[in-house]
Amino acid sequence: MEKLKNNPVMRLTLQGMLLDGLFWATYCSFGSFITPFLLDNGFSESSASVIMTIVSTISFIVQPVTGHLCDTRFSQKQVYLTLGICTIPLLLLLPHTVGTPPLTILVIFLLTVTLYQVPGLVDSWIISMKKKHPSLNYGLPRGTGSLVFAMAAQIMGSVTVKWGHGARFLMGVVVLICSMAAALFIKQSPPSVHSDPHTRQKAPVSLLLKNKTYLLVLGVTFLCLSGTSCIATFLPMLSNRLGGNSGTVGSCLAVAALCEVPPMFLMGMVLTKVRPKYTILFASFFYILRLALHLVVPNVQMLILIQVLQGPAFAVLWPSAVNYINEIVEEQVKSTAIMTFTSVGLGVSYIFGNALGTVLLPIIDVYGVFAVCTILTVCAFLLVLFGFFKKLWI
Repeated sequence: MEKLKNNPVMRLTLQGMLLDGLFWATYCSFGSFITPFLLDNGFSESSASVIMTIVSTISFIVQPVTGHLCDTRFSQKQVYLTLGICTIPLLLLLPHTVGTPPLTILVIFLLTVTLYQVPGLVDSWIISMKKKHPSLNYGLPRGTGSLVFAMAAQIMGSVTVKWGHGARFLMGVVVLICSMAAALFIKQSPPSVHSDPHTRQKAPVSLLLKNKTYLLVLGVTFLCLSGTSCIATFLPMLSNRLGGNSGTVGSCLAVAALCEVPPMFLMGMVLTKVRPKYTILFASFFYILRLALHLVVPNVQMLILIQVLQGPAFAVLWPSAVNYINEIVEEQVKSTAIMTFTSVGLGVSYIFGNALGTVLLPIIDVYGVFAVCTILTVCAFLLVLFGFFKKLWI
């Protein structure tokens, strides 16, 4: 205990790891099982795809707003606790809306605001700690989130098969309460409010739009995650084609998340030796490989095995991009920049990917959707190379 008191970086790291881990277990209970929940309760594949597209749209809209509020009005801690309080009754209500589709959809959309958008908020909170403690390793908390997510996905998938979706949502509520308790122990004050309203409202957008390297990161992330948006929405459909169920989906998510952990833990050290532009290039190649293998997968065992490529793909790209953004954008817009990045990565890309998949699914089936998404990842790789050619990377 004395060691923790004398080492604020170690203390913050452990607090961040606890917060991130508990949050991602909560997120798993809802965000990773939306499609199976809808399919198991009478929604068609096309309807589920449309709903996921709208979920991504809502997430895209609210995240930059949340980031701006954290830069100018409230601390990430205040926002996190407020959204958590709102999430608890919604998670408890959702399983009881079965049989009333409009109410089911409404609750899912509300949970998009209170829970689905929160990954970017947690990322910006961890990154904000680096202002006072530059040696803080973002990858440790984020990697812990992946590790706990992996365990939660496996457990929650099995729980869903045995006791239904309601049991999983109840687990999510319990973990959420624990995460809010952990958040209370992290000291954070609200940001100081800028005196000039013009600066407060106009500067963030103008500063980010003028930063070509930041826009390049957004472009690469958009294309990579537009491609892998089919994992979240269409992997359950592919699993059904191969004879799988919610347990298979849980296993896929667990393997993917577990394989995120080593790269996440190591990226802090790697990025002291290798510039982010090279790690982003590396990750964009593995996005192509990961998507392409879904086109030839013969059974559910191989479907699960393919998810190991989440490690060299997402787990390298995401911390590289977040740390890079922390380096290349101005201090007063960092929360806005990170939550806009998350909005693009987990919002805009999913809107585009899901909308594209929704249109293509009746025409070329789920395998055709994965083929088109693979092409999007190829475009991401080419955009990284274009950045090198034009010397846009710093």
